[in-house]
Amino acid sequence: MEGFKLAEIQPLAKLLIGKINQPTVFLNVLIDWTGGQPFLTQVLFTLALEQIEQKQYHSYKQSQTKSTRFRYEKEVKSCNGFIMKPMEIEHSNWLEHFVHATIIRHWETRPIGQHFREISSYIFSQKQLIVQLLREYQQVLRYDALYINTNTVHHELIRSGLVIVSGEILTVANQIYKKVFNQDWVKKKLSIFSEQ
Repeated sequence: MEGFKLAEIQPLAKLLIGKINQPTVFLNVLIDWTGGQPFLTQVLFTLALEQIEQKQYHSYKQSQTKSTRFRYEKEVKSCNGFIMKPMEIEHSNWLEHFVHATIIRHWETRPIGQHFREISSYIFSQKQLIVQLLREYQQVLRYDALYINTNTVHHELIRSGLVIVSGEILTVANQIYKKVFNQDWVKKKLSIFSEQ
């Protein structure tokens, strides 16, 4: 399944008008986090909108000291290989903080955790391939990409939704998966399943 593109979620910008500056830029940064994965995109947008409507976006911005904001405005960050403008940096910093606080930290105890459990359950249901799947995924994490081949392991990683194919390259499907299913997660699972 292909993820959402910015044009497909552009109608959501209407819900942000008058609440934040440059809603389209905000949506672009949101897509950068979710990779366009439909469920994550919808959940992250809904949660972010709730916070924005409760003025949490603006209180976070105000909590940044003037010197910190100035540093962010001068800072050059890369987003999909492009130089980010100050508003993109502002939205990026807020979303990074928000994603860590609401999704990544303690995801096991949050409602969104079911989505992540489904992915890991799929991997662990592949009884004879678990260790191979984890090792191949570990390589994708380590090198940010891996050339795809026609083996069963790569096919099952793709089916899990954890990785996507871009040309002839396997990459982690999105930044959120990279943070949840990180090297520590892989090492922990490998230590369990390698002994079986």
